[in-house]
Amino acid sequence: MKNIASKLGDSLKSTYKEVSNQTQHTLDFTKDKAEIIALKNDLKRLYLSLGICYFDYKVEQIEFDEENLFSQIDDLHQQIYELENILETTKKTQKDSFSEFKHEVKSTWQEESNVANNLKFCANCNMGNPLENTICSNCETSLD
Repeated sequence: MKNIASKLGDSLKSTYKEVSNQTQHTLDFTKDKAEIIALKNDLKRLYLSLGICYFDYKVEQIEFDEENLFSQIDDLHQQIYELENILETTKKTQKDSFSEFKHEVKSTWQEESNVANNLKFCANCNMGNPLENTICSNCETSLD
């Protein structure tokens, strides 16, 4: 019984740790997603500015610094690409971490389940006894 309580304590600790990790991954994911949205909005503004400048150039022959606009657009595309890669890595890490955690918990309690299946439990005190016992080792009640 002491072993089960110890494993339960360990299981609760590992669950708390995993919940904390999953929460941190979710926060990182949300932060990166918000940054991507902001960058895409900046990109839209640059495309709008490029369109206005091009229109002014064609209609009124007003010169504009197209290289500067192109450079800014390229920089934003690169930043978005990098953040989207980070997002995918975060998502994969989160999924893998949770899958590993589920496997650990399942195997931990599967071991305990196997132990319990190899015991006779006393109707009087609920103590687990080896299958070959006919009398409870704790309270000496008959197990038959």
